[in-house]
Amino acid sequence: MDQTNILSWLVLGRPASELGKGGGNDSEVLMQAVSAMALDEDSSVVNNLRNELGLDVAGLESQDGEQGSTFMLGKYLTPDLYMGYGIGLFDAVNIFKVRYNLTRNITVEADTSAKANGMDIRYTLER
Repeated sequence: MDQTNILSWLVLGRPASELGKGGGNDSEVLMQAVSAMALDEDSSVVNNLRNELGLDVAGLESQDGEQGSTFMLGKYLTPDLYMGYGIGLFDAVNIFKVRYNLTRNITVEADTSAKANGMDIRYTLER
């Protein structure tokens, strides 16, 4: 059984494939359970993990509009180059992410997973 189904069985008493069929918002309940497990960026567990592995980023990140649906681990290899790996909490999709700051205002970010691949170019204005 994959981790999503294990969590779903423990919290809701049914597999993840049946979420939403009961009329309630089961995915919200599952998200609250994950949050209660202290996986957010400020928890001592995540801080210990980040420090032990020498990571710059460790914590929940939103994917596809679902708040905190991926647990991301990442490191800045240089001040401008970031590489990260995300583990899906509600599906079995893992994400590899690369971000490079071309200039102070332009960033290129590429994501790849079994579900989808994408690349973004961002221009940021600061006031």
